[in-house]
Amino acid sequence: MRNILFIHSSAGVGGIETFFMRFSKDLLANNIKAKFLFLYKSLTNENIERELKSVADVYYWDDICSRPLFKSDKLNLLLPINRKKIKHFFSSIECIHVDTALTCLCAKRIISCIKNPLKIVFGVYHINELSWNFNGKIPFYEYVFRKKIFKEKLLIIFFNEASSTFTKEKNNVSELNEMLFPIGIDVPIKKKIAEPRESGDLIKLLSIGRLVEFKKYNRYMIDLVKKLIDSNINVVYDVYGDGPLKDELIEAANEKQLSSFIQYKGSIDYSDIDKTLVEYDLFIGSGTSLLQAAANGVSSIIAIENESLPVTYGFFSSIPGIDYHEQRLPYPKIDIAQLILDFNSMPKAERKLLSIAHLKKVEAFGMPECTKNFRIAFNKAPSIDGDVVAFYIYLFGFLISETIGLCFNRPRYSQKYDQLI
Repeated sequence: MRNILFIHSSAGVGGIETFFMRFSKDLLANNIKAKFLFLYKSLTNENIERELKSVADVYYWDDICSRPLFKSDKLNLLLPINRKKIKHFFSSIECIHVDTALTCLCAKRIISCIKNPLKIVFGVYHINELSWNFNGKIPFYEYVFRKKIFKEKLLIIFFNEASSTFTKEKNNVSELNEMLFPIGIDVPIKKKIAEPRESGDLIKLLSIGRLVEFKKYNRYMIDLVKKLIDSNINVVYDVYGDGPLKDELIEAANEKQLSSFIQYKGSIDYSDIDKTLVEYDLFIGSGTSLLQAAANGVSSIIAIENESLPVTYGFFSSIPGIDYHEQRLPYPKIDIAQLILDFNSMPKAERKLLSIAHLKKVEAFGMPECTKNFRIAFNKAPSIDGDVVAFYIYLFGFLISETIGLCFNRPRYSQKYDQLI
């Protein structure tokens, strides 16, 4: 499989986007240059776009739209697309990788222009992706989409067992056409790890990730830092990332007079992540940023997704297997503040052993193995026919549902990752 198209919402800053960058670099090292089609140009991060363009071909929906009429990228999705441009850009494509219902249906729309069935591989990067519902009920437009892709035996990639189990359970299906393997990161070759600080010294805490609602540690960490300071623990907490909660979080930290202890530093360039991570004692978070922290020997506390209480399964190195931040894993939840207090009293030798344990644990998440598994998936995926009608059924159903949700204060698709279901 040599000609691959990725369809994704935007070239923004986040775990999926930085994964795609690593993946593209690894593909290029194997003489495969990927293509990317992003739906929303307005959400582009210039640094991510620049780095991605150095290893892949990058396009935007506006590039294939017959004539963009709206300022809104989402409304432009409704417009006709230019068949000649589709064939010019993507006629050599053999497989399309998607990660949401909308990007999957955009892929089917493109296939309908090429007029040849193509392979589609669906990557589930969040446990709720094919499991979300409104109070146990799936909206009609989503129900039609899921029923069709399950019937077509679309190949679905899960990066942990919990996502696979949860998807089957919530859709009442016993089996799927699936592959299961851990997501990949760049594992630096560490000749030695940073020398830990003495117990009782300053503890430097770090989080890297989008400031969005389902990453609830963004909220509870403010109170947790206040609790540590009140317990006479010498601590600072730096947060890299951007998102809709940023102003609210800054205001909350200021109200508790924590501005000298908690710093919101905004987005971080992908190229600066590794050298920034090694400056800290403890990482708290989820997703690929936690894996990257562990790969640098930084002891990492798991932030459980959609967990509003300041509890964790523990350090990343203490959890077996490839699941680590999903809800409902079979591990006891322990108090994060107590874990930090215990770390504060650890002697240097014990802290160093903890860092080494993280380096060993993260070996299973190496990028080359992940790329190899993806290439197997691209080859074994079944070919899927194009479909324009399904795209419009989904999009109009989505727009109606979102409008009703806004008018009557009901749950909406845009809140799907925030749901604890």
